[in-house]
Amino acid sequence: MPDQPPINDTPSADTIGAESGVKSALRVFEVLELFRELQRPLRLKEVVSRLGHPASSMTGLLKTMLSAGYLDYDQAGREYFPTVKLAHLVGWVPGAAFEGGPVAQAMRNLSRATGELIVLGTVDDVVVEYIEALRASHGMQLWTPPGTRIPLINLGLGWLFLSHGAAGDMAQIHRRTLALGLVPPAQFPIGQLASRVEAARGRRWLFTNARAYPAGHHPGHPGGGMLWGLVPTPPRHRPLGIGIGGPADRIEANLAAYSAAMERELDGLAAAAST
Repeated sequence: MPDQPPINDTPSADTIGAESGVKSALRVFEVLELFRELQRPLRLKEVVSRLGHPASSMTGLLKTMLSAGYLDYDQAGREYFPTVKLAHLVGWVPGAAFEGGPVAQAMRNLSRATGELIVLGTVDDVVVEYIEALRASHGMQLWTPPGTRIPLINLGLGWLFLSHGAAGDMAQIHRRTLALGLVPPAQFPIGQLASRVEAARGRRWLFTNARAYPAGHHPGHPGGGMLWGLVPTPPRHRPLGIGIGGPADRIEANLAAYSAAMERELDGLAAAAST
């Protein structure tokens, strides 16, 4: 047999360059998500500490974003902050104006009115994903960052979505959730889910605490509570829900005032969604 050419397992320069480019692109998104979570100027040292990447590569990345006009830099404070150029990148996306305008304003209004954690969630297949969050101003507070993903069937907001037909067929979602191993089969049988969804039917908001969930399976902070509101959205817009969260005792004690504030904001969003 003729000699076979040796197999070269060494990555080519092009392959290495492509992998490096992908890695840099992913780090750009990590930086942007970090700014979204913290919503304040950041120094290089904090970016490096929180993301865990080498200072040398992050320095180059931030300088590149700065030179491209996507970040501002305060020389005195040595801090970076996103520019409005970033907002313009996605302003054309359908629904961006609604979420970035009326919905964002409703979240700020609720934050000022309650001082609690405010989250915005949507449906992604069989989970609820938190896509925005505003920190509480109380001394004792809870925090759930954007990007948190919780099974629809094990979250009050999920029950609201299901009760209004905003998430798909309940039984199918239940089966897929179990098949994916997101919830133990014995934790949330279909009958128990159906009763939770039926209790939420026709309601605009729903309060949940540890007692609402199977023992030991509270999806958030064990001592926490959430007041969930279903956001009226424009046609063909993704489902949205707003949550007011904090220590369950405090949320429950202020439930009348918090639910009234939620109702006001939902009324305003209904008007905005219809225009």
